[in-house]
Amino acid sequence: MMIEEHSKNRTETSALGPDEQASDAQAQRQAGEKELASLEAKAGADYASAYIAAMVKGHQDALKALDDKLIPSATRPEVRAHLSSTREHVAHHLEKAKELQNTAK
Repeated sequence: MMIEEHSKNRTETSALGPDEQASDAQAQRQAGEKELASLEAKAGADYASAYIAAMVKGHQDALKALDDKLIPSATRPEVRAHLSSTREHVAHHLEKAKELQNTAK
């Protein structure tokens, strides 16, 4: 579900012409690469636990960025609408990731 929705969202975001070289975008990309490298060092149950924790943290961080910076600074109506829709999906994904995290404990 998350992969499908994230892929669709990425396509929709790209169509709006974001500045992928902006410092915030580069910082987010680097943080994701670092997290992925950390996950690659794990296996089995350790990997599953670390992956779910990363999904919870990543979605919490995304909600914070959407609420504190991205949505308030959006000036184009179509961008604001896209970000608001994205926020709904991210909140849903966070809820599901937390459910998985609680089930795994």
